[in-house]
Amino acid sequence: MIALFVGIFSGYYFSGASADLIWAADSYAAHLPKSDEVAEAIRSFSLEGLRKPFVGYYRTIHIFTGLAFTVLRNPIVTGFVLLIFKIIALWSIIRLSRKLFDEKVALVSAYLYTFAPCVLFFSINFYKEMFVQAWLALSFLFFYEIFEEGKYKKIPFFVFTFFFLSMERSYVAISVLPGMAFYFLSMEKFKKSHKLVLAGGVVLITYTIRTLYFPYLGFENVFAFFREKRASWHNYDYFDQRYNLELNYFLSWIKLYFTPIFTLQKFELFFNYSILLTWGSFIHQATMALFSVGIYNQIKTHTKRTLFYVIPFFVYMCAFAYIGSFSGRTRDSYYPIIVMFAGYGLVNKVVPFLKRRMRRS
Repeated sequence: MIALFVGIFSGYYFSGASADLIWAADSYAAHLPKSDEVAEAIRSFSLEGLRKPFVGYYRTIHIFTGLAFTVLRNPIVTGFVLLIFKIIALWSIIRLSRKLFDEKVALVSAYLYTFAPCVLFFSINFYKEMFVQAWLALSFLFFYEIFEEGKYKKIPFFVFTFFFLSMERSYVAISVLPGMAFYFLSMEKFKKSHKLVLAGGVVLITYTIRTLYFPYLGFENVFAFFREKRASWHNYDYFDQRYNLELNYFLSWIKLYFTPIFTLQKFELFFNYSILLTWGSFIHQATMALFSVGIYNQIKTHTKRTLFYVIPFFVYMCAFAYIGSFSGRTRDSYYPIIVMFAGYGLVNKVVPFLKRRMRRS
């Protein structure tokens, strides 16, 4: 994985793509300035230059990149930081896949993640996807170790990783909570009193995240909030709204499920460097098909355990199919989960099926 990353990153860097891809428009608009502010705070040992509230304005990408910028400020440095978090995500995927399935599925899942074009792209482009995926994968891993294996010493690790996930992309953390509530309420191993306490904890976490990141959001304006987000996400003149804002909800859901970030109107965002996503969309579509096979078969055999992972993804997809179906990178927050079940579908269903067909022929 490291060799693949270094090769692709070096190709982009030495081709002069730093301003177009490695440090793209979003990098200059948000992530680089905030990382610089954190770097200056570390150098000066003073928090006076940081904006308040710290949580909600700064993300973990700014903290870790700011720390790295105290040594050197360069596109290579941001690539190194993203590589570290991609390795963390990969390690978490392998460990959790071993626990849920077996060694072979873990290995295949690791390959699917390593070579996924959308993952490769955002491990080069200085954006927060690698951080989101790392914190999500770690959160699910620690949750499994705590509640399935009884490793209660891992509770602090889960608390910190889930908090970091909420810092990085709060709505991903929110989408995980319905799955947690389902898990606590449906599992027979928990006593009724324990179920209520754990479910109450989920409600408390929900309220905390809402207070930290959406203090203005109440029950009375939830639908207005979603309408506002939908309008702002589609407020780009290079979008053909017939295939975006005006697309019916069902087709928007399918579009978000199977396509990467690009649309035919968005090529100009990445200049000549979007080809990794453009042609990579076919690989992604195959991965999502395998994910569907894996989920379907796991729900039949391990219903409650599988729904714990499916419910958050489904909730997230339902929200963003409405808000912005063109943005596959939002769906890719769940790529660690996607590749694990895709790996299971490939190893235990698709490959055996193909072998049977070959023997018959």
